[in-house]
Amino acid sequence: MIFRYRAQTYEGNIVNGTLDAESASAVRNILLQRKFIIKSIKEVKETSSFDMFIKKVNKKEMIFVFKNFSTMLRAGIPIIQAVEMMQDQVKQPEFRKALKKMRIDLSKGLLLSQSILETRMFPTLVTAIIRIGEETGGLDKSFLQLSSFFLKQDKTTGKIFGAMLYPIVTMVAAIIAMWYLTTGILPTILNVLPNKEDVGWTTKALMMVSDVMGKHQTFIGITILLLIFVVPWLSTTVFRNQKDYIILKIPGFGDIIRKTKAVQFTTTLAILAEAGINITDALDIIIQVIGNEAFRDNIREVKGGVMKGETISKNLSPKLFDKLVITIVSIGESTGDMQNPLRDIAEFLDDEVDRTINNMITLITPLSIVFMAGIVTIIVFGVIGPMYSMYGSIQ
Repeated sequence: MIFRYRAQTYEGNIVNGTLDAESASAVRNILLQRKFIIKSIKEVKETSSFDMFIKKVNKKEMIFVFKNFSTMLRAGIPIIQAVEMMQDQVKQPEFRKALKKMRIDLSKGLLLSQSILETRMFPTLVTAIIRIGEETGGLDKSFLQLSSFFLKQDKTTGKIFGAMLYPIVTMVAAIIAMWYLTTGILPTILNVLPNKEDVGWTTKALMMVSDVMGKHQTFIGITILLLIFVVPWLSTTVFRNQKDYIILKIPGFGDIIRKTKAVQFTTTLAILAEAGINITDALDIIIQVIGNEAFRDNIREVKGGVMKGETISKNLSPKLFDKLVITIVSIGESTGDMQNPLRDIAEFLDDEVDRTINNMITLITPLSIVFMAGIVTIIVFGVIGPMYSMYGSIQ
């Protein structure tokens, strides 16, 4: 379970954040170990079906803003002035409002990380890294780390989307063509045929499809709409956990997702370790940002082991992480240098993801062409055949 807390340090600074724990009492014990004065602890409820409509910061604009923040801070421009300058540069209205709030909060003396957290529009990782940047005086480096991290993540997501776009477009085009021909063209041709029994098997198959589509158009239309709207809703609510496990079992695509999440894990852990965040807090943040329930469950297991004094590598699941990843993490733990090995393995896995996606595109493209050719062949023989028969009867 995820809990949001508000606490105070002995120096008087207010600290807000989130923790993944089994209960509120467990969160209380963790905060007391950190020598915090606890103000409040509240459980964060599971995402509701309406949360999918809540606007989040546009990732591309966030990358652009963070990169510019880093540049301006290195140039000596104060953060409040940098926020004010970027406020007019973003196009997303919600992001513009968030920047306006951040500027007002900064003018009142509030910490930037606190203001970012209160907007509830940014990933958890952002708040954690910015807070460390404020404490260490390396805010420019924090923004550069975040922009690089999200840029790499955005490129990977784009590659996966690009790999799936071609076959989806091909299939949708084939379905639309089949629907139009079987419900519009074919019935018109068949109505003027003298003998419908002499047509070929392809025409008979299309006649059967045409008959079903003609009689049940409303039902088919409603079913398609349900698939478009209800299935995504179910996959993010009722069957969210099961969906994440099922996705990883899909041949080819599951392997890409598994490697992508491994890259996200290693990169995030490297950034958090470099920022000086303790390992249990780092694992808490990763649990919230990893975006797959199978990986979340395993990282919770890793966190439990770490709290018992075990190493991270001991509880990393071989079903989710390659043996090489587990070995590299183990070496990093034994040498005391986690950042460099984690970054190296993240770059290696990122290249692996690129190769896998390129191989998938290479395989999917000819398969999609063959599929489309098969549909076209059936349509041609199914529609042209009756037209020749009709022409012959006229002769």
